[in-house]
Amino acid sequence: TDLNSLPQKTTAQPYYNFISQDCSEVIWVFGKIANFVNLVKQQMMFPDPYKPGQNLETNFFNASSELLEAFKAGDLRKENYIVRSPYTDSKNNQHLGGYAPYGKFAVNYAHEPISNTNFAHAFRLAEAYLNLAEAAALDKDEKTARWALETLLEKRFVPGTVSVTETGSALVDRVRLERRLELCFEGHRWFDLRRYGMPSITHEWKSDGKVIKRYTLKEKDLFYTWPIPQEVMEENRKLVQNPLPEVRN
Repeated sequence: TDLNSLPQKTTAQPYYNFISQDCSEVIWVFGKIANFVNLVKQQMMFPDPYKPGQNLETNFFNASSELLEAFKAGDLRKENYIVRSPYTDSKNNQHLGGYAPYGKFAVNYAHEPISNTNFAHAFRLAEAYLNLAEAAALDKDEKTARWALETLLEKRFVPGTVSVTETGSALVDRVRLERRLELCFEGHRWFDLRRYGMPSITHEWKSDGKVIKRYTLKEKDLFYTWPIPQEVMEENRKLVQNPLPEVRN
């Protein structure tokens, strides 16, 4: 699907629905939007700085600054894959939480998920190109890796702005970066980080620009692996439970 030739955005359909059997690159759709949204679509209220006594509503969880800043000039995915809040304060300024932690599936005129008849996830052809590119790069077949990545990115960038010149480990890193950008909010990232060796990751919560809470998942932390459900353990008595981490605050 070429992002350069998507249908014109309308008030009724402000974003293209990539998680649909009508999308040319979708192989299989699955999962309910409602189940996904229940995890990430938490709301919070904060005072409107220009109207004392009135509040504005925003998402508690938002696309991270690190993710948003990774999209480079000419990349059309940021504005098409991540839902932008249509709401502004009384001075028409985009308020906190401008980019929501979801995208790609159907949203309504208010940029809210349509959860009654639509799917949340899909197996997309884009992932197949990324799988090929990463496997080829790791296997030192850099010609195939660059071809697969460029084939995908030519449909994602403004024409004439795609360049894949990396070699060696830098090429692997580039493929993995593009995987993060292409598949954002599709449920791949956690498992990719586990494949990459379970690196240390830190999340920060801020209020008025100040960090009020910081949590670090250490490298190879036991929290990277979930416990096997008890009902599964009972079905196969030879399974060994994953090591369980200590409870933390």
